[in-house]
Amino acid sequence: RLTCEPTRKRKVKCDETKPQCLRCIKTGRKCDGYTAPPPGSYSWRELLGKQPILPAITSRRNSQDGRAMDFYHSVVAPAFSRFPGDDFWTRMVAQASLQEPAVHHAVVAISNFYELADGTPFDTIIATPKGRYAVMQYNQALQELTKMRDEAVVLFVCILFICIEALRDNKEGAMTHVRYGIRVFNGSEGGGTTWARDYFRPIFTRLLCCPFFFGASIVYFPAPVGYDTEDVSGPHESWDICRYRIDVLTTRCIRFVREYEVPPGSTTPLPTHIPPKDVSNMNAQRNRLVLLLDEWLANYDVLYAEQPPPADNLAPFLMMVMECLVLRTWVLACGAQDEMVYDQYLETFREIVDLARQAAAVEKKKIEMNQTPLHKSKFTLDMGFVPTLYFVVIKCRDLSLRQAALYYMTVLAPERENLWNTSLLYSVGTKIIELEHGEASKRVVTEPNEQNSEPRMRIFAGSLPVKTPADLEKGLGPLPEAPPSDVRVRDALCLRDPDVRLPGKGLGTLPHRPTRVVIGPAVPPAVTEGGTPAAVSTAGNVELPLTPPDEFGDGEFLETESGVGTDSPGESVVEV
Repeated sequence: RLTCEPTRKRKVKCDETKPQCLRCIKTGRKCDGYTAPPPGSYSWRELLGKQPILPAITSRRNSQDGRAMDFYHSVVAPAFSRFPGDDFWTRMVAQASLQEPAVHHAVVAISNFYELADGTPFDTIIATPKGRYAVMQYNQALQELTKMRDEAVVLFVCILFICIEALRDNKEGAMTHVRYGIRVFNGSEGGGTTWARDYFRPIFTRLLCCPFFFGASIVYFPAPVGYDTEDVSGPHESWDICRYRIDVLTTRCIRFVREYEVPPGSTTPLPTHIPPKDVSNMNAQRNRLVLLLDEWLANYDVLYAEQPPPADNLAPFLMMVMECLVLRTWVLACGAQDEMVYDQYLETFREIVDLARQAAAVEKKKIEMNQTPLHKSKFTLDMGFVPTLYFVVIKCRDLSLRQAALYYMTVLAPERENLWNTSLLYSVGTKIIELEHGEASKRVVTEPNEQNSEPRMRIFAGSLPVKTPADLEKGLGPLPEAPPSDVRVRDALCLRDPDVRLPGKGLGTLPHRPTRVVIGPAVPPAVTEGGTPAAVSTAGNVELPLTPPDEFGDGEFLETESGVGTDSPGESVVEV
């Protein structure tokens, strides 16, 4: 209970009015406000409740902490909170930092790492005073965590640690914390933690999508209990429910694709680790996922009509639809050997790019009104526009759509989305388009055609064609300027940073990943007379000096001389 100092001395009840006690003011006494309660005074229900709690007194922190917390409140938290109504970073983290030392240390580390995030290598960052202070705060948060027994605190701090490792671009560290958090979440039992599990479930469901894009295996990586049985059908009662359901479906779809996808250059119709008896199960899962995605999309249209999202912050709502369309395409095409299968979804790609155009128009208005657009943020922990637009860039064969998707990546995406590096993917996407389309790709696209830019009602799921496996074998015929099958890029792998000598900087680590791009036929080679598939040719592999977009940094782009990461003749490594 709050009590101001004058009423405490007079031993009378304080009315707790803020910022000053009315009982003191009415009696002509000076009220100096309230003393911040010591850590541990609030329960987690109070911390995560809607009523704000009294902020801590700045004088109790040192100057570095105070500045870091002010920077967090004014810059970092708003940048992380992209979805309307999402107050985890702006309110809950701020309140919890007053209660738990581990949260406070982690927030200070996040604030400093975010401020220093400018593409500079991490070993250069930690050589600065602010970088060393951020690392010290992170270590103190880790030490505090070892003393905790409250699972709610552990889950809360685990989310902050995931954020720190993602800011450091440490994929292994981020995935380790995600794995640990899921295991704690799955192991929490009892009525005392049920509310915490309900609160943290959407956050961990959202974070769980990312590791499977960066090498995590579904065999060894845990999933939240009940993620595959939870009912996500029915009308969306609110935008929070709508968002949570697409996150659940994203997790299910990605795990499905990672289980049944055919590796690049494979000569078998299905992954070798799947027995033939599982093929029917694969098709049943595929059909179920497509039906759920179609239902989600139809219910989205209903909710959009009943509860229109704010016109000045429409981009996150359009992003959910883009994500749904990408998932639908990815699931339907899963298991196909031929990259040309994506020609079947040209209209879907066009719809995704059109949604990106609408989102970009909203962001353009923000700039005109002197508001902060999405792409001006340095980092966001949530998966955003980059994976969906990059999917169009690498899978679609229509040149104009690919270039438009590439352009909108620079307009809509921050420099970093979770573990995705926008500059890196822009560079890789640009080079893939150049390799596949040749001279035609060198047309400069400053801004796609913005005719008919008025937002329109989303198409209903019933109008989307449902593709069967038989449909996937049919072609749409030649597309204008579409690359033939034998020049399609089969894979682009981002490897570890080698130590290189940067001009004027000494020995260090490149700010971006070296990328090996493997080019070859998307259709498996012919079978020899003995029945053995011929080896996949790598004769088309080339070195790729990639170029970043002008909007992103000025990092070094150097070719490696050591050939780090090449494991077969003809495969190249380039620095991006």
